[in-house]
Amino acid sequence: MARNPGRVYNPLVIRSQGPQCKTHLMHAIGNAIGERDDSAGAHWFPACRLSALIHVQGEGQRIPEALWQCVDGATAVFLDDLSFFASSVREKGRYGELVLEFMAALVDSGTAVVLAFNTGGAGSPEEALENRIEELAPGSRPLTLGTPDQRTLEEILAVHAALEGVELSREMRSWVASRLPPCPRVHVGMLKYLKSHYSYYGLPAGLPDEAIREIVGAIREVVEERS
Repeated sequence: MARNPGRVYNPLVIRSQGPQCKTHLMHAIGNAIGERDDSAGAHWFPACRLSALIHVQGEGQRIPEALWQCVDGATAVFLDDLSFFASSVREKGRYGELVLEFMAALVDSGTAVVLAFNTGGAGSPEEALENRIEELAPGSRPLTLGTPDQRTLEEILAVHAALEGVELSREMRSWVASRLPPCPRVHVGMLKYLKSHYSYYGLPAGLPDEAIREIVGAIREVVEERS
């Protein structure tokens, strides 16, 4: 898609059963498009921004001009976390329909569109969302993200540890990845917490193993309580 934006897999639908780095993949596609063409413009819209523009400026009844202005001349547009609008789509509400009309208009104009949302079971709002996307954009291509394996999780930890300025040994990365839920967002969130916590107290970047184990244990307790 990055090599031929708007010509293949349009729209590209990225979906998963939970937070499996769909947004990260969106940004990776946008960066790849920009690397191939310096003049290309890519715009990322999280659900909250789309909702605000349509609700406030469009009064929930139309696609506001401000939204069209944002994507004027764009090579690619990324619509993230569309699960936010799934219930409205299932109930045939105007709110969700406006978002999908916006998507369809972009596709018809030749703009590359990438969508991301969580999947649901039979009869769920997410299933209704998927069906409506297929109706409006028959050329859509679904990409389902599965649960990453242990090695992939360790690699994700290594990359984000470097980005966050947190030093984690290979042994500790393996230990963390084997004990946290198989969700990259949880791992990244842990690293950000470690960075802010230890920066605040002025401790070195090389973190004590016991401190990491304590935080991982706390995260596991929260996840188990919510399960």
